[in-house]
Amino acid sequence: MYKDFLSYQNRTLCGLVFEQAWLNGGIEKESTEAQDAGWWFEDMVVRGKSDKEPTSLKKGGYNALFRTLEAHIPLAKEMVANEGKLVSADETAYRGNVRVKRDLVFVKDNKIKVVDIKTTAHLNNKWDYYAWGALAEGDIYSHRFMMQKRHKDIQAKTYMCVPYNGMMPDSFEYWIFSSKDSEVLILDFTVEELDAWYEHMEDTLQQILDTSFFEPIPELKRCNECPLKKNCKYKSKLPNKIVI
Repeated sequence: MYKDFLSYQNRTLCGLVFEQAWLNGGIEKESTEAQDAGWWFEDMVVRGKSDKEPTSLKKGGYNALFRTLEAHIPLAKEMVANEGKLVSADETAYRGNVRVKRDLVFVKDNKIKVVDIKTTAHLNNKWDYYAWGALAEGDIYSHRFMMQKRHKDIQAKTYMCVPYNGMMPDSFEYWIFSSKDSEVLILDFTVEELDAWYEHMEDTLQQILDTSFFEPIPELKRCNECPLKKNCKYKSKLPNKIVI
């Protein structure tokens, strides 16, 4: 919700879509193959089984996307085994109105580490807001680095501001596995001032609940792909053709 609210405030998400998705019952939409593959991979690493069915080829075996992720599973399980005691997997936890779903929680030397597993086709992309390449490059003074870090910080801080068994996590890591090749990236996102972040999250939720009107923000491409377009009176349309 928080990231979508930021997108609404930045005018890259229509207020009507935000309101329907988070306050009026949700929006049903089909997952992409990449999303299904990511969830399947997380399940196989964490639980050893998954309700998701890999995409298979007519001649047998998985398609390239699932084969690439399947090849990562032995290493991912080895990483889990080397982290210390796994005390929680695929766990949903709450603090007030803040809810998180954490893939892995480890305890080692009385320190709590939260790990979130990611799969991506954009591991080396340095320009996309949602990608990882600038973070992997590590140039902390570059605009690209700060742009990508801001996006990832939101999740890291949110996951860490919710206690595990009454104790605050000490560190947070992203484990990112490429869905295109054998590359793997580990990023430590240890953050501070978690109580302040929690208060900010609660304040943001209250701001959302106190909002009586969410502004429609039509844009041609978004409107053409919008699940609400059928009955939306604000949707953007191509201008009428003028014949001269």
